[in-house]
Amino acid sequence: MKTVLQNESRTLRRLLWLGWVMAAVVTIVPARAMPPHPELIERLQNAAARQCYFLQHEAELRAQGVNSPTQVDAIRERAGGRSLDENFNVIAILVDFSDQTALTAAGSFDNLLYGTSFGTLRNYYDEITYGNLTLVTLNMPSALGWLRAPQTYAYYVDGQNGFGSYPHNAQRLAEDAVALANPFVNFANYDNDGNGSVEALFIIHSGQGAEWTGSDDDIWSHKWQMSSPQYVDGVYAYVYSMEPEYWSSAGDMTCGVYAHEMGHSVFGLPDLYDYGYDSNGLGKWSLMAGGSWNGTRGGSPAHPDAWSRQEMGVAIPTVVTVNTMGASIPAIETTPTIYRLWTNGATGSQFFLVENRRRVGYDAALPSQGLMIYHVDETQSGNNNQWYPGYTTNGHYLVALEQADGLWHLEQETNSGDAGDPFPGSAVKRTFDASSTPDSRDYNFNDTQVAVRNISNSASTMTADLYVIVTPYLTVNAPDGGETWYTGNSQNITWASAGFSGNVKIELNRGYPGTTWETLFANTANDGIQAWTVSGGVSTQARVRVTSLSVPSVGDTSGGNFTIAAPFINITSPLGGGIWFVGQTRTITWTSAGFTSNVAIHLNRNYPSGAWETLQASTANDGSEVWAVTGPVSSLARIRIRSVNDTSISGLTSGNFAVADPFVTLLVPNGGERWDAGSAQQIVWSSGGFTGNVRIEINRSYPGGTWEELYASAANDDNELWTVIGPPTPLARMRISSVEVPALTDISNANFTITSAPPRLFHDALADFEPGAGTVTAITYSPYAFLTISAVKMFYRETGGTFFDSLELTATGNPDEYAANLGLIPNGSYEYYVQSVDHVGLSTKVPAAAPGSLYSFDVGEVCGTEIGYDDGTAERFNHSNELNGTFFRWAVKFGPLPVPYVLCGLRFAAARTIPDTLHTPVRVYVYAADGFGGLPGTLLHDEITGSIGNRIGGLPAQTTWAQVLLKDDLGGLLVVNDSEFYVGVGNLETGKYEAFGRDTDGASAERSVFYDPCVAQWFSEEDTLASNNAYPGNRMIRISGYALVPPEVTIYRVADAIELRWSDTGAPLYHVYAAATADGLYELVDSTTDTMYSIPDIAGLPAYYFFRIVSATE
Repeated sequence: MKTVLQNESRTLRRLLWLGWVMAAVVTIVPARAMPPHPELIERLQNAAARQCYFLQHEAELRAQGVNSPTQVDAIRERAGGRSLDENFNVIAILVDFSDQTALTAAGSFDNLLYGTSFGTLRNYYDEITYGNLTLVTLNMPSALGWLRAPQTYAYYVDGQNGFGSYPHNAQRLAEDAVALANPFVNFANYDNDGNGSVEALFIIHSGQGAEWTGSDDDIWSHKWQMSSPQYVDGVYAYVYSMEPEYWSSAGDMTCGVYAHEMGHSVFGLPDLYDYGYDSNGLGKWSLMAGGSWNGTRGGSPAHPDAWSRQEMGVAIPTVVTVNTMGASIPAIETTPTIYRLWTNGATGSQFFLVENRRRVGYDAALPSQGLMIYHVDETQSGNNNQWYPGYTTNGHYLVALEQADGLWHLEQETNSGDAGDPFPGSAVKRTFDASSTPDSRDYNFNDTQVAVRNISNSASTMTADLYVIVTPYLTVNAPDGGETWYTGNSQNITWASAGFSGNVKIELNRGYPGTTWETLFANTANDGIQAWTVSGGVSTQARVRVTSLSVPSVGDTSGGNFTIAAPFINITSPLGGGIWFVGQTRTITWTSAGFTSNVAIHLNRNYPSGAWETLQASTANDGSEVWAVTGPVSSLARIRIRSVNDTSISGLTSGNFAVADPFVTLLVPNGGERWDAGSAQQIVWSSGGFTGNVRIEINRSYPGGTWEELYASAANDDNELWTVIGPPTPLARMRISSVEVPALTDISNANFTITSAPPRLFHDALADFEPGAGTVTAITYSPYAFLTISAVKMFYRETGGTFFDSLELTATGNPDEYAANLGLIPNGSYEYYVQSVDHVGLSTKVPAAAPGSLYSFDVGEVCGTEIGYDDGTAERFNHSNELNGTFFRWAVKFGPLPVPYVLCGLRFAAARTIPDTLHTPVRVYVYAADGFGGLPGTLLHDEITGSIGNRIGGLPAQTTWAQVLLKDDLGGLLVVNDSEFYVGVGNLETGKYEAFGRDTDGASAERSVFYDPCVAQWFSEEDTLASNNAYPGNRMIRISGYALVPPEVTIYRVADAIELRWSDTGAPLYHVYAAATADGLYELVDSTTDTMYSIPDIAGLPAYYFFRIVSATE
């Protein structure tokens, strides 16, 4: 079928070339004004701003024409025959006042109005007229400058936004502005069509616009006419528009307000926003509504809507007279394409317009983009009277946007436009017809036969099927797929149809796509609805078919399968396996469908043989029922729910659940645990049947102790983290109770232990010893009386070995003392550590980092030569006590000795039982003899040893020698570089004493000194006066060591062998190094205790070979 398209004859010239006719009969036309800024509207709606004069009196002012001006451009004529690609002269007059001087340079309006870049009035109208209208002037604002009005700004505004009684209004200001400009302007140049009138006159006043500020004391931008036409230069200046200098600050004016007012003054367009501001008209979608504010302060005003374009003559709608499939609809911003739709293409005052809006050019600030469908009724004067379902039965807009999402946000003032307005939009609507929402019916709810279907996605060119003629059709609406209809229920089969008369036939297929159709209604009225009481077999593949009896080819089938099902009840709580506790309030829940009657709820406590007890005889079928759980308890409970009217509709819990008494059970600690003080431990319990928090307590001496509260009210979440605190105890038990129901309680089944420290362990590192002479001792005990030592062991191995041997230390009978003899272990170097373990498994090692760090000793060798000055027998003992942070110390001077000197260790005499058997660690010192008078001076070494008790237990004599192995701070050789030095000992701990031996009374003691803490000085043992020492004598301290002097090496040849022999320096070990060159890399070739190294065969040696012999201890 050929598509017939009909063009209307409206053109751009329609309003540009209007003439004025002065006649006896005139029409009063209200002023047209700029809509308020959206922020001002929001402030007014939120009562954050007072409504100004213009808004309070807007309807009155518009109805009265504001002081009854005479409009002489009311006669519209369709002019033709003139080209539109010509310049259009526009005059702008800038006016300021003595009480409101201008802040913006006049030259800025040259660009704003006549510039060619984006954001100017000229550029805007060039875009929306597709290059057919060019705005120019013969009098740039910069040339005219700001003209000073003869009256003050307040005179013209008069606290009424410029709409007061003449002459205190904007009309008089316009007249005064024309008079001020007349000497400089030839107004005849602005009569573009020679009809004797000025078409485009802008009056720009200094200051802000009331549509921005909301103040009565600012002029509201508007289009109006003067009180009387002003005759200047042979033409009449009458119609004008008035705009402000700036919005918020000087220089921020935009083109939106000028474009909007020019739409009024030049093109005669009405406002398409709601003057009552209880709806939004066309919102942001049109220049003649809120779209004049699009962009920043109106910097990117919207294009005119399709109807306004039609009225301007810049786009002539294509009248669709026949149904058109796949119509091409390019973007209106670049192509003047609009479609006009009405029944059979008829003309009249009511019709639909279709255009494609894109976010490009000045439309870039639109809320969204897509196909726009407008409902126009030209019998209406504007967009003051909104309509939407449920609001009113009469009244509607002049131009209404059919919002695709069917939410009527513009009419309900929800917003000024959103992504749901265009088609398909965010609602993905691709159909607009008599059955859609919104629909294509007229304002009397009659079918217009208009439809827009198969709407494509938004694009620069969209497509759609356009309908204006109805062909016979029938569409099944329900059931249309996915529904579930229950047997015994009444359901409505609905359909839409048009284009034929007569009744319809309704059929059902229960096994679609099978071919078996059963007749539900053989001949029923074609009124779009038929009630059916659902019956027959159930199905998940059911479809309905409706067919015209008069035109059997017209019919439709459900768009998808629907389900026919039996009514049901499905219990969702309780489920099988759950537990409900007596005293709780629980909710029985279920789902159901297919019936509306009440339900009865029953409980069986011994399913399946038990009796059914009634919980509710009849309650609403609303899916839930509260039950206060009662006893007796049971593990075989089930719930049954039945329809009161039809007991065959029934539901049963999926499995047995339990009705039980409330409980709380403590799980951890429950007996046998050992918790260390300071550690974080989880207290764990299980509970059920009560709400609220729990109380947690501990008893440290169960069953006789008292209960101490740990948590008065802890969340009943089955666990609580506790940082264990002392005091320690082996008799601890925990108790947990409900705070609200204290009788619900539980206690640990057995005692658990709280400890806070491992055993104490003291041990002096072993010195080197001869075979069979090694004894290892230790002092160890638990800090808690209820813990005993279960094992004390020494773990040792050859130095560098992999596995440790162990030797158990046994109690000696002395308090906390353990000892063992190493026996005849082989000569060699060893490393070891000692460990003490209590009976709950807490342990201590020395060294503490063992086995990463170990002690060492040698068997079969001694470290150099022992030096001593005592007679070997201790005849006196002097106590060394700690005093105010200092203590008595004794020292013996050694030397002169060759340096450097390796100090391997020392022995000192100590009493076994003086003053008692409770010994303390001892501090060992090495001082240089550089103090005053050769007394101890610089501290060279400071070391804390183990308790003396490690060396004295089990020996028969009162006197024993305590041995100390000396190492430097890094564990290496302790080397002394002073030829004379002191070695001393002293007590360490407060409140304890050690007694150190001294030999024969009265013997010379010139090498022995002691430190007196009372005067903080060292004294000689012979200085009895100074020290008040009644028992002089040498202190029994001896050292072992050797001088690091280089050996003297002699080379001997014996047959084919070479022997290296060297002098003995006293070192326990010698390292032999060899190299091929004197300065070469020396490699270790032997470590020996001998003073000789032999090379049995020299045949393989180079001509020269170099050796080094180095004294060593390991």
